[in-house]
Amino acid sequence: LPDDRLALLGALRQLPAAQREAIALHHLADLPVHEVAATVGAPVGTVKARLARGRAALAVLLAEPDPHQHRVPAHPPTPPLAHPERSEP
Repeated sequence: LPDDRLALLGALRQLPAAQREAIALHHLADLPVHEVAATVGAPVGTVKARLARGRAALAVLLAEPDPHQHRVPAHPPTPPLAHPERSEP
């Protein structure tokens, strides 16, 4: 299998079962939302929520890492200077 298909399968396995089932039936088996609802025995609104949450989770799982994010700074930050305690007269 191509790398992108392997990545998709791996990401699908990480979804909760209900989201994975809704995604598979709707996007892979091409069932309309109302048929997915009838198949899984859930209200249409519940299936829509599972699809939205599943797609959002897949987007995060499959996102390319931003090469500019989590960069190690060239120099470690300078710690703040310690202020000597002031004595009151």
